Amino acid sequence: MTNIPEDLEFQDTGEMRPFDVTPGEESMLPRRFGAYSPTQQMALTRFMRLSMLRRDVLPLLEPTDWRARLIHKALYSTYRDCEELGLGDEVKLLRERAAAASS
Repeated sequence: MTNIPEDLEFQDTGEMRPFDVTPGEESMLPRRFGAYSPTQQMALTRFMRLSMLRRDVLPLLEPTDWRARLIHKALYSTYRDCEELGLGDEVKLLRERAAAASS
């Protein structure tokens, strides 16, 4: 097993808190984070973490690196899990925020 160098370790910067709602977005979020089931909370948390890995770690990896492929596949799988759990609107909002933050 390959060890990930320390500079590639995941660090929670607190940048992607999904439910810090700005004015005008209240109607986009049907409930607060604590109102989700544990399975829904886990799926949203995993989606956010994988999104941060894609943003922060992917640029440091070669496109052919197995870890880059793993991040993409895990993110897509988690996205599908979120949709299946009825979290499509929340994931869409998270993706829009991530795209806005990266521009």
